[in-house]
Amino acid sequence: MTAARHFLLSGALLVAASCSSSTQPARPQVAEPRPPPTWRPTPSAQPAPTQQAVRPPTGYREAIEAIAAAIERAKSDFPQLARFSAREHCNGPRLVVSYGHSTHRARHRGGWTSGVPNPDDDGVWFHVDFHDPDSQAQIHTQPVVEDLRFRDKKVMVLILEGQHTRRFAPTLRQILLRHGVRPR
Repeated sequence: MTAARHFLLSGALLVAASCSSSTQPARPQVAEPRPPPTWRPTPSAQPAPTQQAVRPPTGYREAIEAIAAAIERAKSDFPQLARFSAREHCNGPRLVVSYGHSTHRARHRGGWTSGVPNPDDDGVWFHVDFHDPDSQAQIHTQPVVEDLRFRDKKVMVLILEGQHTRRFAPTLRQILLRHGVRPR
């Protein structure tokens, strides 16, 4: 006699069979034929790397690192991200992704943009972090930013883009949404 146990492991069904002694002779098991698949993905049917569905992250660090990896995959579409590296520009323990390309010191005073690198016409600067909703760090007290959340953390997204670059902000927002960040 064969008993089967089912386990759910990372979304896949695993069937384990165990045999026990029995007085009846074992009968051979014949697998039922399966119909051939009717649809096979073609390269053109595959989603673009920045649009692939992702498995929801299990923790804050995993989420921020997955976001950084998705940004790195998008760099072929955005010349200003050519030097972006998830390993170099993501600080998993601090829950921060920060990157600047072709930037300079701000030439003006006042506002958050005066305290961060400003992009040249071909540059970009962005900062993404997960933080406690009660944080009083200056970067987390900006009045005109979208209220985004990942679980019980607030998500700060600041981005400055040069005038002659392909806009990355909409793609960054889509990456965040695909990785579980939600507007409040």
